[in-house]
Amino acid sequence: MLKQLERVFVGSEGESSKVVVECPLADVEQLAVAVAPFLNPGDWIFLEGDLGTGKTTLTQRLVDALGGADALSSPTFPVVHSVRLRDPRTRIQKVCHMDFYRLKSAAELSFLGIELEFSSDSICIIEWAELIDAAGWAEFFQRTHCRKPKRLFKMAIATLALHANQRSYSLEQQDIFEVLGITKNSV
Repeated sequence: MLKQLERVFVGSEGESSKVVVECPLADVEQLAVAVAPFLNPGDWIFLEGDLGTGKTTLTQRLVDALGGADALSSPTFPVVHSVRLRDPRTRIQKVCHMDFYRLKSAAELSFLGIELEFSSDSICIIEWAELIDAAGWAEFFQRTHCRKPKRLFKMAIATLALHANQRSYSLEQQDIFEVLGITKNSV
């Protein structure tokens, strides 16, 4: 699994690589421990999946693997939840966890304070990011001057049809310019 993950996280710019990992939901901690060393400050991860597939559980395990000392709860109602990391072995000092499930429009992004949470030493994990299109992201970045991600990854989580506790995790690096509707000059 580590070699597969390395292709996604360390692959050459413009090179598209996709990894699909299947495992029981109970083993998501092992996946998080495998992914954590590949994350860098400035990374954004978009988590996609139906309700109840384990997006928040995966985020909790990633925070644990990165050295989070505080418990992470679902940010469905507060929308944004940040956790400081206390592990001196990682350059990542904060995880910003967001859940856009309740957003009614992309315009609401400008009122969440994301730009205040996301810093050069943090990563951002966003559930339901697919609800915001490229034009909505572009408007958000233009309006707030939020720090743009250095890398963007999408992880789609699906429950396997015949096994309610078995999940498929599909991970791939995304083109930040295409997905977020920003120009190369604005990074």
